[in-house]
Amino acid sequence: MVTRHDDLSLQYVLSGPADTSQRPLVVIMHGRGADMSDLADIAPMIDRGGYRFVFPNAPHPFEPYPGTTFGRTWFDGWPPTRQSLDESRARLLRFLDEIVERYPRPDASCCSVASRREVSCRSTPDSARSRSWPASCQ
Repeated sequence: MVTRHDDLSLQYVLSGPADTSQRPLVVIMHGRGADMSDLADIAPMIDRGGYRFVFPNAPHPFEPYPGTTFGRTWFDGWPPTRQSLDESRARLLRFLDEIVERYPRPDASCCSVASRREVSCRSTPDSARSRSWPASCQ
C-alpha cells in the first residue's frame, strides 16, 4: 500500500504498512529534479518481506531555468551555498528522527537512523547537534 503524508517536517510517500507494527525501515531519497513519488514504485521490487519504505520529498522546488520548475531539490543554488546545505541537512535529520519515532523498528535498541554515520555522510557530528554512535551502529 502506497500513501502520501504531510504531517511531519517533510512530506513523504510510505510504501508498506502504515500501522505501528515493528518492521525494518528503509528511507530512500530522490535526486535533484525528481520528487517523493519518483522512486516509490521500486519498493515492491526490492522488498525482502515486510519492510516499510519511506520516500521523503525535498523541501525546495527545482528551477533549472528562471521561471521553469519541475521536481524538487534538497538545496538552493548551483553550486549550493553552505547555508542551504546546512539547512537541508538539519531538516533531513529532524525528519529522520520523526520517522523513526513514528514507525517502530525491530532494531530500535540501536541509535536513531539520523545519528548513524551513513546519514551524516560519514562526517563527525556538528557542534550544534552532537550525537554518539554506539558500536552496533558503526
